[in-house]
Amino acid sequence: MYYRRFRGVIQTFLRANDIITGMSYSYVISEVQGYAYKPDTQRDVRLRYVGKAGEQYFLYSPEARSVLVLPIAEVKVIELKIGDGKESTAIAPINAPANMPSSNP
Repeated sequence: MYYRRFRGVIQTFLRANDIITGMSYSYVISEVQGYAYKPDTQRDVRLRYVGKAGEQYFLYSPEARSVLVLPIAEVKVIELKIGDGKESTAIAPINAPANMPSSNP
């Protein structure tokens, strides 16, 4: 039991390290409160999606070297580019209307 918990903590730490160092991450390609999306900016300086916990999304800003915490109630959709940028996924908040898409084909 403790091994599983410890393994989960280590995996979370390694994933966070990959996001911060730029080894592996998904980056935001939609407008987010306080940050405008500019398609001409380099991928490595855009907001990076860290994850969701409870009622909040967490995004890492490599320029500011800080984490942006967004309450779900203030987010309509977060659109992400994953991996090499060929794939796009939209993340809808839990309290989004039923007709809001949860992903792009």
